[in-house]
Amino acid sequence: MTAATSSTTGCVHCHTPLTLRSHESVQVLACGNGHGVFLHADSLRAALVDRTADRPEHEEREAEAAQRAVAIETLESSEAARTCPTCGTPMAKRVYAYESGVTTDVCDEHGIWLDEGELERIEAWYEAQERHLVADRAEWGGQTGRLEQIEEDFERKAVDDEARMHWGPIGWFHRRAAWAWARRDDV
Repeated sequence: MTAATSSTTGCVHCHTPLTLRSHESVQVLACGNGHGVFLHADSLRAALVDRTADRPEHEEREAEAAQRAVAIETLESSEAARTCPTCGTPMAKRVYAYESGVTTDVCDEHGIWLDEGELERIEAWYEAQERHLVADRAEWGGQTGRLEQIEEDFERKAVDDEARMHWGPIGWFHRRAAWAWARRDDV
């Protein structure tokens, strides 16, 4: 992945020139004084998907605890608009993924500014969400998951109820056999 377009105005805090450095598998433009990094949205997504250096579990828990909804009015009035390190235009404030709790500065054309530690916090939050998704899929999805079992029980009960109401004992057997025959392809 490539880094955000080269910087012309420098760091959004101290205006020192940004230098190219690696963060896991992506290139970012970083402030030499440690104020933050500037990168493309694609590079941020690549950093989140790259699992070569996962965040520690305690950071994941902290990131989850810190997630919050931020009112747009509060977001816009909390500090002056920062300017894009590439083009110098004011950047929009956005909460990453709407619920991560990390406020970013975004230039739709050039990239995202993340203050010191925010990239790591987004990674920890993302990894925690991914861990929950895997656990939910294990519990609710798949052929042996609870959701599949609930759906199967519901279908079986519906077939039984309909057969009893309309066709009596012979109809019940006929419908039950038809249901089992139709389900053979699902397994």
